[in-house]
Amino acid sequence: MIIIRRGTIGDAPALAEFGARAFADTFAEDNTPENMTAYLAATFSAEKQARELSDPGILFFIAELDGVIAGSVKLVEGGAP
Repeated sequence: MIIIRRGTIGDAPALAEFGARAFADTFAEDNTPENMTAYLAATFSAEKQARELSDPGILFFIAELDGVIAGSVKLVEGGAP
């Protein structure tokens, strides 16, 4: 059964791992290994995810299947970055 829930600060490590894996699976073929490594480290660290999960202007929803993250969405209040 899939459960959808709001992300919490405790999800930071798993969300960072999931996000990095999903991004790499999608875009690795179109980038150099060096660029991928640099981008993943800057974008999907557990520390960055924790900051975003703590930000009141950012809302995460996580889909879990049998307790494992199967998808996520990040909603950001305000204009596009």
